[in-house]
Amino acid sequence: SRLSEELAEARSRQLANANAVERLDRLQREIDVGVQGDYATEIARVATGAHSNFTNHRLEIDKGSSSGLEVGMPVTAGNGLVGRLVRVATNRSTVQLITDPTFVIGVRIGETQEIGVGHGSGPRSPFVVDTGISLDSSVEVDDAVLTSGLDRAVMPPDLVVGRVKEVQPDEAAQSLILRVDLAAPISQLDVVKVLKW
Repeated sequence: SRLSEELAEARSRQLANANAVERLDRLQREIDVGVQGDYATEIARVATGAHSNFTNHRLEIDKGSSSGLEVGMPVTAGNGLVGRLVRVATNRSTVQLITDPTFVIGVRIGETQEIGVGHGSGPRSPFVVDTGISLDSSVEVDDAVLTSGLDRAVMPPDLVVGRVKEVQPDEAAQSLILRVDLAAPISQLDVVKVLKW
């Protein structure tokens, strides 16, 4: 009986340890974003998740001006762009998510180096690039989409937005419409990295 109890406790500890290892691995992936450039960063915990506040495309983080954060700074997680700071208090900040239809940024297609403009299109919809990519462009599904970082851009260059999911010609506008799967795990955020840019 005693050995059975000890075995049950050992199995319970093993499951708890496996869960802790998986959580540590996931958190490490969320904050381990490769970014071009040498930017100081601040790691912050998500205080109110996107899952609970998705309708207005905002989330709160537990760091603010006391940690050197300012409005406009980019926020990343996993392997991609999450959004930007739109409100900063002493110990808390609000992030506008990349899924917000009013979130507009310049982008660059990694394979072709073409420049366009994209915007969010809702929590369960792809990011849309619908300006600037010519109809005769050679953009293909799975091409990388990055921030353009052009002069006076709201984002630094080469932050990962995602990969092209669909390419649709728009004959009237003589351009391509690209639907992009986001790289950042927007609906599963625990921690984020703020770039002091």
